[in-house]
Amino acid sequence: MNILVVDTASTVCGAAVIRDGAVVAVCQQTLPRKHAASIQRMTQEVLAQAGLSPRDITLCAAVTGPGSFTGVRVGVAFAQGFAAAMGIKALALCELDVLAFAAYQGTVLGLPAQRAEPVRGQCAGQAGDAPGQCVSCAEAASDRSASCAEAVPCQPVSQAGPVPGQCPLCVWMDARHDQLFAAHYAEAKNIGQTEGKAIRVAQALEALTQSQTAAAAPGAANAAASGGANAAAPGTASASVPRAADAAVSGAANAVASDVAHTATAPRGTIYFVGDGAIKHQAAIEAALGARAIVLRAEFSVPSLYAAALLAVERAASAAPAAALKPEYLRLSQAERERLGGE
Repeated sequence: MNILVVDTASTVCGAAVIRDGAVVAVCQQTLPRKHAASIQRMTQEVLAQAGLSPRDITLCAAVTGPGSFTGVRVGVAFAQGFAAAMGIKALALCELDVLAFAAYQGTVLGLPAQRAEPVRGQCAGQAGDAPGQCVSCAEAASDRSASCAEAVPCQPVSQAGPVPGQCPLCVWMDARHDQLFAAHYAEAKNIGQTEGKAIRVAQALEALTQSQTAAAAPGAANAAASGGANAAAPGTASASVPRAADAAVSGAANAVASDVAHTATAPRGTIYFVGDGAIKHQAAIEAALGARAIVLRAEFSVPSLYAAALLAVERAASAAPAAALKPEYLRLSQAERERLGGE
């Protein structure tokens, strides 16, 4: 099976190709507000790197949100159009699941430690690195329209993740306007089976504080860490939205090793956090939970196309007709919230 994966839901835009179960080409860049103009080019590049034509693709997967309203629509529309044109099925992936998968599995870019900071005119990788994930020099350059093909592929690193598979993980994505997109995973096998929600930051932090005092109650802390079952943000389409289906860029390999070493001595009852929302509110999380909270470093807070591709391989059986692919917004648009008098 040959799978094309696209993600335009966040500031990251990219595409990946899986051929016969292996990730053979990945391209992603941070391209705020340029997704519609970039995703077709990136798709062409990864297909060329993989030595495939569009007709060779047998399944198209797209990250359907949550994230930017416009970005989510771009990816879903592209995947629907591609799948319909090729007469193939489509697969929905959740951005929260992608972040959780990377945290549990430890899938990041293995950039050489001595060259972890890309500079203009140079690739962060080295000639001779195994084909796979590609980091464009444009990440550090002012011209962010450069081609992924201009960069030398870097070596993907996949190892035991910083979060033990049997431990709880909370994914907090910054949803702006003092809100989060959040999901709680009791353990790794819950990826694809949990529910995401939009929630106010203040409500999520209040739930954490309450969970610290109620930690004696089995499961109370873990459930509260994701924001509480009824703490939906204003303008949210529903308090809990089921998904149709069921990291990170420029993270050096030594950063992963550091996280793994840190979690080896984690206290019992530890709750792990990942995502840009967790990074942004790390001080408040640690104030609420103390030593029981571990916030993963920034390398894991950026959605990884490599992780999305691996997740697509696992979820391929959940593919559906292209028309069934739907955006996963988790809340109303800003215009709709303003019209309703919400935030």
